[in-house]
Amino acid sequence: MPIYKCRSYAKINLFLDILSKEESGYHKLKMIMQSVSLYDDLIFEPIQRRRIELESNVPEINTNNIIHKAFEIYSDYFNEKMPNGFKVTINKRIPLGAGLAGGSSNAAVAVGVFKKHFNLKIPKKILLELNHKIGSDVNFCYVGGTKQVEGVGNVIKSLPKREAHVLLVYPSIHIASSEAYRLWDLRSTNNKTAEISESGLYNAFEKVMLPMYPEIEKIKEDFSEAGATDVLMTGSGSTVFGVFSNKLMCENGYKILIKKYKNIYNVRYISKGFSINQYS
Repeated sequence: MPIYKCRSYAKINLFLDILSKEESGYHKLKMIMQSVSLYDDLIFEPIQRRRIELESNVPEINTNNIIHKAFEIYSDYFNEKMPNGFKVTINKRIPLGAGLAGGSSNAAVAVGVFKKHFNLKIPKKILLELNHKIGSDVNFCYVGGTKQVEGVGNVIKSLPKREAHVLLVYPSIHIASSEAYRLWDLRSTNNKTAEISESGLYNAFEKVMLPMYPEIEKIKEDFSEAGATDVLMTGSGSTVFGVFSNKLMCENGYKILIKKYKNIYNVRYISKGFSINQYS
């Protein structure tokens, strides 16, 4: 039986605006999303039982994991075309609750493995629908790269490839997306206004998250002092990324920020959401 060794990549939001709340409970968004080189390692080994058996270096994700949900949705839809399951081993590098879509990217690569292992022929419309049932970021994570994403995460348009020198700082604050959206829905017109930078970076969630978490605001200030030309919180937080004008400035910024923050990552933009290597 083949074994699949995979990488699933994190994402950042270069632009995120919340347009409205749908009757379904989902929020209508307009985003520019970018895959970055921070990744989780995953190994999928086929097993006879029709289920997911998961273990990882982060015990709290081993039960009720999004990969369980992905398998349930796809196996229910394809039925006998997916007769067996997988033992999944995850080595997490992408922080949890960080606005980096670590769980969604894990689910996206799982879908890629299901499709490859069972030779599933999936029309694009069905693929989008099934992935959306798993999570709102899964469709982007499935394709990766630089994309404009609209609607409830199911309208995706390719954009020209970008390059940048980027650092990520995660302040060890776990923010659930559901809580961030709840706060957005309750927001006051007196909330701090998020500003669009000269280069077009914007995140509407900063309006509600920065007043609640001054640590995030402090990271943004430290990034600017370390030489970043643009700084933004990604997704619903709490990770902040800084863009530097060149490699040397980025390396110098890393040397400054590593003295204050232990969870700092030097990343590059990439053009895919995951990779799958098959071994016999």
